[in-house]
Amino acid sequence: MYCPATGDTSTAVEVRNSRKKSSAEVNLQDYDLDDDLVVTSPSSSRPIVDIYDPVDAISSNRDETRVVVAGCRGVLRVFQFAEDGFQQLIDLRSIRSRRLNLLYSPSNVAWSKLKDELIATTSNNGAVVLWNVIKGRIEMHYKAHQRSATVVHFHLSNENLLISGSRDAAVFLYDLREQEPVKKFGGTNSYDVIRDLSFCLHQDQHDQFVTCDDSGAIRLWDTRKGDKPLIQFPAHQGYAASIALNPRERHLIASGGGRDKFIKVWNCSSSRPSAPTYQVETMAPVGRVCWSQDPTNVFHIASCAVVNDMNVHIWDIRRPFLPFASFEDHSDSVTGIWWSLRHPDRLVSCGKDGLLVLHRMEQKQSPLTYACDVALDVAPDGLIAVAANSHIPIIKHQQQFLAMKRHPYDPFRAPVRSLLSCGLPENARNTLQPSSFYKLAEKYLVGGRALRTLCNHNANLAAHLGQASIAQSWRLVGALLEQSGLQKVYDDDAAEATAAYEERYGIYKKEMELHGKKVPEPPQELIVRPTHLTRFVSHYSNLYRFKKAHLWPTNSLRYSDYVDSNVASGDFYFGAGELTKTAVEKGIENPHYNDFAGLKDEAFALKPDLTKLTFMSVSSDDDGHIEKEHIARNELGSHARSCAAASLSR
Repeated sequence: MYCPATGDTSTAVEVRNSRKKSSAEVNLQDYDLDDDLVVTSPSSSRPIVDIYDPVDAISSNRDETRVVVAGCRGVLRVFQFAEDGFQQLIDLRSIRSRRLNLLYSPSNVAWSKLKDELIATTSNNGAVVLWNVIKGRIEMHYKAHQRSATVVHFHLSNENLLISGSRDAAVFLYDLREQEPVKKFGGTNSYDVIRDLSFCLHQDQHDQFVTCDDSGAIRLWDTRKGDKPLIQFPAHQGYAASIALNPRERHLIASGGGRDKFIKVWNCSSSRPSAPTYQVETMAPVGRVCWSQDPTNVFHIASCAVVNDMNVHIWDIRRPFLPFASFEDHSDSVTGIWWSLRHPDRLVSCGKDGLLVLHRMEQKQSPLTYACDVALDVAPDGLIAVAANSHIPIIKHQQQFLAMKRHPYDPFRAPVRSLLSCGLPENARNTLQPSSFYKLAEKYLVGGRALRTLCNHNANLAAHLGQASIAQSWRLVGALLEQSGLQKVYDDDAAEATAAYEERYGIYKKEMELHGKKVPEPPQELIVRPTHLTRFVSHYSNLYRFKKAHLWPTNSLRYSDYVDSNVASGDFYFGAGELTKTAVEKGIENPHYNDFAGLKDEAFALKPDLTKLTFMSVSSDDDGHIEKEHIARNELGSHARSCAAASLSR
């Protein structure tokens, strides 16, 4: 078989697919692969590839013909770009030793731009691992960090330099010709967890790099000078999640804040910028930011969120209120984005849903096209106010020949004036009167009855007030609910709840009789209304509150106690938090949890501070296990106290 990575012809090792999930292959199989690289058979090119495990990072090679994706569940794969998607070339995870360890669970990845065969990854045990793609094996690994490594980046002009950041607040500089790091930056109590870092892009700055951390600060360092930063300034409230250096302007740095939800652009030409040049307030905590590589779109920044937003947005920083473009292909949080320099219309993203997606600009969604520039409001007395864009031709028939010529729309000129009109339309009597609106709001039933009863009651009420169209809508809703079988779902839930309470009471009765105690009488009638049980509203909802019986009921306690349904509801969720058919069918086969902080857990528990212990001994029977035998200070103190008590008693 021809190997795209090495260029030679060899016989590929057959790897059986015993299970669909990639993580299961790591845990359940152990292939004896000692020498050659295993290259998977190329599949058909697809713009969306499902890896079946969460993906945490993405990087490309120098020629931008391949990308590597990495995930903490053992994902490390190389894909090649095709005309309309990806083709998988190499699964580096299959090339592993007999003893599986955390070196094969990368949380971040970087591809060298000078040595096309080198890939660097980070691990939760603090290791930085160098992979050789051509040989398909680990070249070297460093264990300098005391806590989990978070990010790694190659130098852009020196092929032997590499930097990494960690949760121990330290940044290490590596010379790939050495076995140990050559320099350390930070790592003291004055610094915090490193979230992101990057070498500077321009030629006169190649020996400088930028970091952001949990304190929200951005720091500019120089590898040739001491361990103190050249520039540092607070950028965000809370942690700064990501930074991106502008490929054209050497002083512009974009940063994304996790807690304040802001994307900010800083001009670092001065010693310490006091305020951002541009800022964009997003809808969710920012996870990654990336500058556009297109010279015609110098103001465009792509971003993704840590939680609550599963889309990739492209922002024009001159218009901070609406995204310029959005891509909605992911079903879970997006963890990494990469924007091609040679093909600016190509954007690649990866996420917790295990998808690797190739986006094209012609497929973008434009939220601006859905924005309405006409505002309307109604006063309590029925007066209607309308504010419309002055560029919208609101022209009377007798003035249509005197209309002004329309100018091309420019979104970045001065604010557009609005025309405000107030009045009462001539056909206002044909609409819903305020008195009818009040009665409908007061008399509508939204719970506490069967669905058919609710719809019929609301339809009759609307018909009584002369609202025939509203009444017909309620009848239509009732017919649709009856055909959908939703009432049967409620009835089944009610039957299950009734059986559960009867079983609980039977167990309680047997326990009471076993102890010879009096058993309280059960309620005369056990009724569980199906409208109070729903899989779409929790049992502790403010709208339908179903009080469960305690394990030890009394005569005064009834099994079913309801709250009126005419109270305000505060626990309906729409959008990302809404229960969907996909979420129910997908189940929890591959569960993961999106941490708001966005950092991976430590591979091992943190070591105790041994400096606080006075005397400790190491057992030779157990390899490296520390046993706390005693603390002499405590024993001496207790002995002194006992002697003093004995002398007083004498």
